[in-house]
Amino acid sequence: RPSVYVNRFDYSPICHPMASVCDELGIHFSGICHSPMAGMWNTPINAIISYKTFFIHSSIYAKDIFPTWSNMYTNLVPIGVWRSDFAVAARNKSTFPHQRKVIRESFKTDFIAAVYLPCSVGWLCNGERCERWMINFEKMLDERKGLSFLLFIRSDRSTNRVINNENMIKHINRMKSTGRAFLASDLKPDWKYSYHWVYVYDLAVCYHFSDAVNEALACGIPAISYADMGRGMIQIEKYDRRLSVYSPNELKQAIYDAMDGKWPSENTWEEIQRELCPPADRKCRQRMRTALRDYAKPIKIFNYNKPEKKES
Repeated sequence: RPSVYVNRFDYSPICHPMASVCDELGIHFSGICHSPMAGMWNTPINAIISYKTFFIHSSIYAKDIFPTWSNMYTNLVPIGVWRSDFAVAARNKSTFPHQRKVIRESFKTDFIAAVYLPCSVGWLCNGERCERWMINFEKMLDERKGLSFLLFIRSDRSTNRVINNENMIKHINRMKSTGRAFLASDLKPDWKYSYHWVYVYDLAVCYHFSDAVNEALACGIPAISYADMGRGMIQIEKYDRRLSVYSPNELKQAIYDAMDGKWPSENTWEEIQRELCPPADRKCRQRMRTALRDYAKPIKIFNYNKPEKKES
C-alpha cells in the first residue's frame, strides 16, 4: 500500500471521498493545483479542503488572491507552474530546434499567436458570444498581414462539439484559407499536449485565465486571457489589466500592442515572474518530491524463493 497519494484533479468533487478513504488507510492525500484561477470558472477550487498538502504556483495565491487558503489545515507549498517542467523538457529535446523552424516557416510571418478557441456550446460561452470572438479573430487576420494564428481546440470532448458546429467550422476554415492560420492538431498530430508548443509561438491568447496562461508566462511568453465572465479580477489585473480582457476590441488592441512590442513592459514581466508565475526551471516536480519526502515510507520488498523440488 502506498503511503502518499498525489492527485491532480483538484476540480473534481471525487477528491472528497478519495480523501476519506486515504485517511482511513493512513495515506497522505496531496493535490497539485491544476489552474490557480480554476481556469474557466475564475473561482477557488473546492477540492483543496480535502488535501493535506496542496501544491500551488506561488505564495501570492494564498496571501492575496485566495487568502482563505491560508486559514486551513492544508499545507500549502509553492512550487512554480508545474506543467512548465514539461514545456522546458520539450524545448530541450535535440529535435526541437528543427521542428520549431519547420513549423514557423509554415506560417510565413514573424509573429505567431497561439489562440485557444472558445467553447462552441455550453453555459460558459453560448453561440452568440462565441460568434463575436470568432469574427474578431477573422478581422485581425484581415487587418494585420504580419499576424498568424496557431489554433487550439480546448479538449477532445470539445473537438467533437466543434466538428458538429457548422458556424465554428466555417470560421476556422476562413481563417485557414488566409494561409496564416493552422490547427495545431493538423501541423503536429503527435503533439497531444499544449506544453509542446509553448516555445514555438510568440504570444498565448487563452479563453479564460486557464493553465495555458500560466505555462506561457512561466516560460517567458506573453499571455492574454479573454473571457465572457469573471470581470473585476483585481488581484490579477493589478499586475496588468491585459492579463484578462472582456471585449473583442480590448483583445484586438492587446494583440496588436504585443505584435508591435508595446506590451508587456519590463516592469510587468518583473512583477509577474516575481510573484504570479515564477520562471520555469524544470524543478517543480522535484520540489513536490522534497515536500512529500517525510510522508513517504519505504516500500517493503519481500523476496520469495521458490522451494527446490526434492528428489524422490
